[in-house]
Amino acid sequence: MKVTREERNARQRLYRSNPESKEKRREYDRLRLQDPKVIARMKAWSQSERGRAVQKKAGIKLRATEKYKIKARLYKQTDMYQRWRRNHDFKKKFGITLDDYDIIFQSQNGVCWICSKPETFFLKGRTHSLAVDHCHKTGKIRGLLCRNCNQMLGLAKDSIETLAKAVEYLKTNVIH
Repeated sequence: MKVTREERNARQRLYRSNPESKEKRREYDRLRLQDPKVIARMKAWSQSERGRAVQKKAGIKLRATEKYKIKARLYKQTDMYQRWRRNHDFKKKFGITLDDYDIIFQSQNGVCWICSKPETFFLKGRTHSLAVDHCHKTGKIRGLLCRNCNQMLGLAKDSIETLAKAVEYLKTNVIH
C-alpha cells in the first residue's frame, strides 16, 4: 500500500512534535539495524548504481551548506585530525607511521642530523617539524633534517660530487 504525501507529512509532523514517537522510532531503527537481512539489503542498495548516485547527490547537497563547511573547517583544526592527517601522509610518502617518526626524532634528540640544530622554520604561527629525508632512488629514510639542510640536499640533487665541490669552494675561494 502506497502512502500519500499528506499521510507522510502528517506522520512527520507527529514525529517532530511527540517525544514518545521519536523514542519509539529510534528503538525501531536500532532493532532493525541489527537484523542481518536488513543489513544485507542496505549494503546491496548502497553498492548499486542508483544507491551510489543517491548517496553522491546527498553528499554534494550536504557539503554545499555553510554549516557543514564551518564544521569541517573546525574539525580540520583539531589535534586528532592533524595527527591522523600527518600519519596518513607519512604512510603514503615514506611508508612509516607517526610513531616511527617519533622514534627517529627521539634518537636524534629532536635536532637536525646534519647541523645538529632544532628546526627554526616558522610559518602560520607555528614552528614546523623536521623533514623526513629519504633517498629518491631507493626510498629508504636517511634521517630527519631541518628545512635548510633538506633544501640544500634537494638543490644539490643528492649529488655527493656537487656537495664535495661546494665544500672545496668554501675552503679555498676567498676574494678579499
